[in-house]
Amino acid sequence: MANNWQEDELLLTLHLYCRTPFGKLHQTNPEIIKLAQIIGRTPSAVAMKACNFASLDPALAQKGLAGASKADRALWNAFMTNATEVADKAETLYETRVLPTEPITPETEKPLAFPSGPTETTREVKVRRVQRFFRQTVLESYNNRCAISGLAIPELLVASHIIPLGRKRIAQSRSDKRHCAECAL
Repeated sequence: MANNWQEDELLLTLHLYCRTPFGKLHQTNPEIIKLAQIIGRTPSAVAMKACNFASLDPALAQKGLAGASKADRALWNAFMTNATEVADKAETLYETRVLPTEPITPETEKPLAFPSGPTETTREVKVRRVQRFFRQTVLESYNNRCAISGLAIPELLVASHIIPLGRKRIAQSRSDKRHCAECAL
């Protein structure tokens, strides 16, 4: 009996593909192992599905696997047609299914500090949809380095649109150079 991939599994794997270098799309990659556990697949199956997406990416110099399914092609074509909508779905799934499983480690846990002065404030923040997806994809395409200085501290890097977003659609591929990773210093 075939165990066909569901849309949410494909979206999560596409999300992983977009933020993982081609050379790390293998069954021993911890991110692939983690996603496989979450979606109930083997790490080998997740790695191969990511390589199927690689075979569909015209901007990728390397070749992925040649066995992309109709569902893989349909999702990839939807991503090429409306990257923002597909990335939004993928990011929402990632936030609800993958992020909640990540344990808090000393690196991610911030020390508690007692506030001084007023203890409440009001903030209004304007955040673009799919911002995390965009940032991870752009930084990965620049190997987590500033395109200008070579700085390799991700916390100080900004994923930027070279062409303002209002004039074009979101990136159509991982290696689209209409975006840039630059340091915030």
